[in-house]
Amino acid sequence: MDEILSTTERPSPEVKLPLSSVTSPQRDVFEISGGRDSTSESTSGTGAYELAFHLRPELEEAEGKAKALALEESISKIGGSISASREPKKQHLSYPLNHQHYSLFGVINFQAPADKVGELGAQLKLDPTFLRFLLIKQEENKRVLRSANLHPGGARQRTKVAAPVTEVKPKEEVQPEVMEKQLEEVIGNI
Repeated sequence: MDEILSTTERPSPEVKLPLSSVTSPQRDVFEISGGRDSTSESTSGTGAYELAFHLRPELEEAEGKAKALALEESISKIGGSISASREPKKQHLSYPLNHQHYSLFGVINFQAPADKVGELGAQLKLDPTFLRFLLIKQEENKRVLRSANLHPGGARQRTKVAAPVTEVKPKEEVQPEVMEKQLEEVIGNI
């Protein structure tokens, strides 16, 4: 009964477990609903987001940088903080966006309240200098070493297996006279 559920071992949303089987050793109760526990972020909490955007190619790179700075300021106004950003650079597009073959492409990674991010997306939709943008929520890094999960004694050691040795027989030299006789026999049988 005193098992701890890690993030990789959480039951799927379809599984209904009694609350007694989903407790930690400190007896904190986690309520399973929709695959998330009640201690996870709610919609009003902050989350990590990534905003990738294409600006119109008519803008100079300096204007693109100014637009990115204005975008960072608007993120700060909604209560967000910038964790990383890539200033817009001119880039050839694989296919045209709004009949444009080039754009200024930039990326901003930030933390912001979840309820305010929708307002930022609505603001970007109204701005005609953006050809296209993508605003996604980044998942927390949940990497777990498989060897640590599969082998409780520690990491699995690799064993080197030598490739099987095959003996190479030297080719026998065929004399031209023998080959001519064999060719004549084959042609004669046809």
